[in-house]
Amino acid sequence: MLSKRLKELRLKSKKTQKEIAIYLDITREAYTQYETGARNPDYETLKKLADYFGVTVDYLLGRDEQSAKMQNEKEYNVTLTEKDIKEVKKKAEAIKDGLMASISLAFDGNPEEDEETLAKVMQALEEGMMLAKKEAKEKFTPKKYRKNQQ
Repeated sequence: MLSKRLKELRLKSKKTQKEIAIYLDITREAYTQYETGARNPDYETLKKLADYFGVTVDYLLGRDEQSAKMQNEKEYNVTLTEKDIKEVKKKAEAIKDGLMASISLAFDGNPEEDEETLAKVMQALEEGMMLAKKEAKEKFTPKKYRKNQQ
C-alpha cells in the first residue's frame, strides 16, 4: 500500500523521483525502492514523506482509506506577478511597523533582541498574504481568462 500511495502522490504532484530523493537526502535509487516496495522507509523518512505530500502517515500506510487531502488541496492556475509580491511585502512591513509601534510586540522579551522570531512571524504573515492574494485572483479572474478550464 505504501509503495502504491507514494507513486500516486508523486505523479499527482508532478514531481520526479530525483526531486523527492533530494528532499529526503537519499539517492534516487533508494527512493525508487520505496515506490517498488523493495524497501520501506524508516519512521523519520516516513514523516518527511507525509509532510512533503501534505498527507498523514496513516494515509501513506493505508490505515486511512479516505482520499488524501493535500495541504494545498486547490491547485492555483494563477501566479503572482513581481508587482503583487512587492505589494504583499510592503503591506506586511506596514503591519509589522504598526504592531511594533502600537503594542510593543515582543517575544519573550525585547523585540529588538528577538529578530529571528520576528523574521519567522513576518515570513508566515507574508506567505499567508500571498496565499490570500492567489485565492482572490483565482476567485475573481473571469472564466474566459482562466487556464486549464474544466
